[in-house]
Amino acid sequence: MTAPDGPWAKTVFRARGLPSRILASSEVADLLSAAFGDVASSSIRVFSVVTSLHYWERSPPKVATVMITGPSDPKLLRIQKNGDGSPKTEWELPVAGNLQPLILDTHFLGMTPLAEPGPSSHKADCIAVSGLASHPFGSWQPKNSDKTFMWLRDELPKTLPAVRPIIYGYDSRLEGSQSFQLIPDIASSLAKQLQSYGWTFPSAKPLLFLGHSLGGLIVQEAMVQLANSPNQLDTGLLGRVMGAGFFGVPNLGMDQLHFRTLVGGSPNESLVEDLARNSNYLRRLESSFSGIALIRKMKFFWAYETEMTPTTIRDTNGRLSRTGPPAILVTRQSATRRFVDTNPASTFPIQADHSGMVKFVRDSPDCHTVLHELLATFPQLHTQTLTYDLEMAPSSTEDTESRGPDFLQVALESLMTQNLRSRVDQIEDKFDHTFEWIFHHEQFTDWLQFGSGIFWIRGKPASGKSTLMKFICSDQRTHQLLHDWTQEGKEIHAAFYFHFRGTALQKSFEGLLRSVVHQVLSQQPSLYCIMELSALEAYQERPYLGKSQFWTVEELERALRKVLAQNIKPLSLILFFDALDEFDGHPNVIGRFLRSLVNDRPGSQTRVKVLFSSRPWETLIRQFGDCPSLSIHEYTEDDIRQFSYGILSQESAATSLVWKLIPDIVERSQGVFLWVKLVIQDLLRVLESGKGREASDLRQHLYSLPTALGEYYGHIVDRIPDFLRWEAFVILETLVRAKSQIGVRDLVGSVTMATCRTYAECLNKERKLGCSLDNWAAVDRMAREMCGRSTGCMVEINADHVQLMHQTVYEYVTSLEFKRRLLGPVGNAVSENGYAFLLKYRLFDAKLEVMERSIMELAYDAEASTGHGMKGFIDSIPQVHGGWTALEFAVKCSLHVYLSHSRSQLEKTTEPLLSYLCDAYSLDSLHLGDESRGMETIRVLLQHGYRMERDQLILSKIERGIRGGSSNPFALKLFKFIFQMVKEHPPATRQTLFGLDSAAFDAFAQSLLRSSPPNLVAWLLEKGLDGNWVDSHGRTHLDWGLSNESGDSKKRAHLCCVLVEHGVIAGMTTKQEWRAALAELKMSGVNIASLQRHFAEKFPPAAGWKVSEVLWSYLSP
Repeated sequence: MTAPDGPWAKTVFRARGLPSRILASSEVADLLSAAFGDVASSSIRVFSVVTSLHYWERSPPKVATVMITGPSDPKLLRIQKNGDGSPKTEWELPVAGNLQPLILDTHFLGMTPLAEPGPSSHKADCIAVSGLASHPFGSWQPKNSDKTFMWLRDELPKTLPAVRPIIYGYDSRLEGSQSFQLIPDIASSLAKQLQSYGWTFPSAKPLLFLGHSLGGLIVQEAMVQLANSPNQLDTGLLGRVMGAGFFGVPNLGMDQLHFRTLVGGSPNESLVEDLARNSNYLRRLESSFSGIALIRKMKFFWAYETEMTPTTIRDTNGRLSRTGPPAILVTRQSATRRFVDTNPASTFPIQADHSGMVKFVRDSPDCHTVLHELLATFPQLHTQTLTYDLEMAPSSTEDTESRGPDFLQVALESLMTQNLRSRVDQIEDKFDHTFEWIFHHEQFTDWLQFGSGIFWIRGKPASGKSTLMKFICSDQRTHQLLHDWTQEGKEIHAAFYFHFRGTALQKSFEGLLRSVVHQVLSQQPSLYCIMELSALEAYQERPYLGKSQFWTVEELERALRKVLAQNIKPLSLILFFDALDEFDGHPNVIGRFLRSLVNDRPGSQTRVKVLFSSRPWETLIRQFGDCPSLSIHEYTEDDIRQFSYGILSQESAATSLVWKLIPDIVERSQGVFLWVKLVIQDLLRVLESGKGREASDLRQHLYSLPTALGEYYGHIVDRIPDFLRWEAFVILETLVRAKSQIGVRDLVGSVTMATCRTYAECLNKERKLGCSLDNWAAVDRMAREMCGRSTGCMVEINADHVQLMHQTVYEYVTSLEFKRRLLGPVGNAVSENGYAFLLKYRLFDAKLEVMERSIMELAYDAEASTGHGMKGFIDSIPQVHGGWTALEFAVKCSLHVYLSHSRSQLEKTTEPLLSYLCDAYSLDSLHLGDESRGMETIRVLLQHGYRMERDQLILSKIERGIRGGSSNPFALKLFKFIFQMVKEHPPATRQTLFGLDSAAFDAFAQSLLRSSPPNLVAWLLEKGLDGNWVDSHGRTHLDWGLSNESGDSKKRAHLCCVLVEHGVIAGMTTKQEWRAALAELKMSGVNIASLQRHFAEKFPPAAGWKVSEVLWSYLSP
């Protein structure tokens, strides 16, 4: 194909902001032609027109890739420089009739979709990340060749039509760059983009990545950061990642000469140093990423270059040119993480240098190889579509069978836990007469009296939203304004306060539903008659398992829907929800829930109003911008003044110097109460130190303090003495990871043992404390001293538990800046986190004697979030009589990294490890996760040296779990798993690989078939089990099933039907025995038509009879 000539012949543009109505390339060309005014549409070539990733817009705009052909040189594009002299890479094109201009750019920063599968065929997204000193789009185009071709856009969709290709652009410049960002910074930006563009949604597609050079490290670092995030949305996003293809990625480092010439003392020199061979950063990244990939079952392929790359040199005039000596920038060992030697099937060469290895031309053999590897590595692309919508078809509201008061009491007790009650007690009461203005706010009081739907109280972080909501909910005036004496019916007021730093129930959708249903039943007990509380019926059957375990989100949703849809009596339900921004799911989910609450339901007599508070997030503004609302910080100037006077009145150290600064404090507070509290404490500290004796000194200090809370926390961190910084890190890290309340004993234990590598070191640390950790009074005193001296007001202790002072502290501590600012370069070497610190103490305390589920969850989270197994520590714990062994603990917790590093132990142990796992999954209170995690644990065991013959109990446990039904679903899955593995290998190698006697296992499977449920029988026969195998009496399974000795006639009927449908014969059963068996099985009530047909075919009727007549003789009474 002839390349276009002209000044823009080699340039590909990205056109953004195209109207959603545009479908055809010609429409794009016409629109751009009109916008330019001096370029014919025939000179504009459009290569892709794709819906943008702006899911939040009602009609998302389109994005296109275009080129300008021929001699055309638009006047608009002749502006080559920005105002600061930098090259211009983005232009705005006003379009008649459009409110927003089109944007044309050549930088391709951010996410750019290149093709669009149909909605029904879209299975996955593939994001390509380019390397250092590269272009997001041009990196994937042919070098010095036809720029009308780009294989990700033009070739990948042909091979993988269900995959949407996307490129991610970031500032990767080296020469002349003033950026000092490091790989973790770029990776954090990528993670934020994934969050921003909806990959945290339940309906988001699975993800796979393509990474070239540095781009591969950015992908790996982003995965490590997502795994290490305490936010469930981030770990959920990571769960969508299937794997990646890596091209020339310097996993073990790369040649530095080329890049050092480019950076030469620039701010980004540190980034290049991190790419050096054997750099500490790359070693840590490789260790973490390999563990996370193992746990997450990600799949990869690794491509390496086979040609040397011309290096860059600077001539005597200071100009750069690629005329330096050729070099191998990334060796094959580095590009493949040595898999080229240990697992060559996952690697392949590309006949190109480092830069050219992803620059495929049309019909490139290397391109075909890459596409083939994509298909081979990811053969099945699964779609995850989990959605929530309360607006389901309303259930019948007919009154059900009356239940007694005991049942109601059980329901109330099972729904509520202390955790759900505690949050409102932790919210500070309003100070004195603050917030009284709310009952004089005309729009708000009108909504209470006459309004409907939703009212939103929004405000900045720490501006008093929760305190105001607590005040509104508890004040009698709210109830008086809501009450309408002209309306019949009952009123129910229910409130829920989200608390992200609290327990799982305090921040989850399940917690909200539990709380609301509990409050509804408490205030109107008669409503329990219309709820289908099957969970409580299950509790009555098995009370020993605990009441709350039977509640699922689905059960709770159904109970609430019953109330919303009821048509028995008029009912007003007023709901108060605080801190929606602290919900641990996606804000769109909770937003849809609120909208669905207030939607009209035909025939329902329940009316719903919702008052909620939150920060003014963009996603919430899009959903609730049309609802009545108020911004709290616009009304609290007098409140903050009163609050400031109140704090100072309680401080004996306060002087007139501080009192005089209150007007300045109020002005600088910007409506944030927490900032005021922190600043006054800061000023008093300065005063006590003797440095603020003059008013000017205090005023200068006040104006030196940041007004943004995040920056203020950074200021606090800067003041922490060096010798206390590790202690501060452990405290804050432990608190942000907490899934339940952290007691003072937990905190002191975690800080004390954070650096311990063995159990013995923990013992020594405890001795040096000077008191036992069982001495509560001493431990409480130590916890208060630790928090006071090292966290600078960011932590508070309430009663016997410790928590972060505010949600904004959580957000700061989980940022990348926090660890760097607190620990400096040392922070890069810290691979453990709060999960690990707390786990060490909990394991030290428990000694593997009594394993609680919380300890098991900590162990799994510590490994899954860091990619590191705590093998040395776990192995050092002495086995207590009757307690678990280290291997048993690792197996039951599914510690895959630990197990992968335990080959020598697994090869020698005689412990029944598979039985341990089977036992764990037979108890709901013990196992972690679904059965798939347990199956993967077994795979890891067998891959790292464990042999099935060591477990003498497993076959009997499987048999007990399967016989007579599926009382243990895990046993059924385990049997299928073992059976498939055995069938995948020839008999000669089964003993070597698995320690499994082939004949013995076949005999076991054959004996199990006769007592298995029908679906398992069918599965075994379809997977190749010989259905015509004969036992020691010469009988096939069908012979046995037709005999009287095989027991229950219904089970026999099902078994025999499945057997004949899969071609099994009865070699020993006579015609008379067949007749007797059919007569008996017919009485079981099972449809045995397949058996009867088989009999008629086996024993053909006499001449002149028809098969239907024979069948009729057995069907009729």
